[in-house]
Amino acid sequence: MSHRKRRPECPSQERSGARADIVIITVLIAVAIAQLANSAQRLSSLDPDRGFVKAGHDLSAVSVPLSDGTVAELGDGRPSLLLIFDPDCVHSNGIAPKWSAWLSNLYRDGTRILAVSPGSLSQAIGYARDQQWSVKVGTLGGTEGGGNVLGARTPWVFALDQDGRVVEEGHGSRLLEVAQHSLTPSDGVETDRAEPLPSAGGLVSGWQ
Repeated sequence: MSHRKRRPECPSQERSGARADIVIITVLIAVAIAQLANSAQRLSSLDPDRGFVKAGHDLSAVSVPLSDGTVAELGDGRPSLLLIFDPDCVHSNGIAPKWSAWLSNLYRDGTRILAVSPGSLSQAIGYARDQQWSVKVGTLGGTEGGGNVLGARTPWVFALDQDGRVVEEGHGSRLLEVAQHSLTPSDGVETDRAEPLPSAGGLVSGWQ
């Protein structure tokens, strides 16, 4: 019975196997890096302040198309109070009646109050009419100067000074608190004695 000797593998086969191993390792490393990058992106998206307009941000370059055909320039020398809402947002729908109650008791002279939606202007106008909001309505769809980022959270409220800088912002349930940072001395809530806005109690107590 004869035994044939096993021939040693040729160098070319060894090099080919080594290259295959390198390719596999490279692919595995690339997949691991991609997974880490995806995880990091997901974690960063959990940051509540990431990409949102905050107090101190300059919105003077933002212009908002309004329901009456005019355009509101947020840095035109007038303080502004922006009520950001979305007719399709369940949270906006929940807060809308409370905004209605506050607006119906408000008298104002120097502060511009705008109800602004990220959706279509016609939808925003119809919604504001149904809620009986006695303010001008605008849309973020045609804004200039990066104003579309204002609609990242709804319902939300922004108080701006006359230079278009955000001085206070917060959830729509904090309307009264935020509004006090933009209302001028000639603005307030109508009462029998025309008292100024209360700092606590009243409407705000039911909004927390």
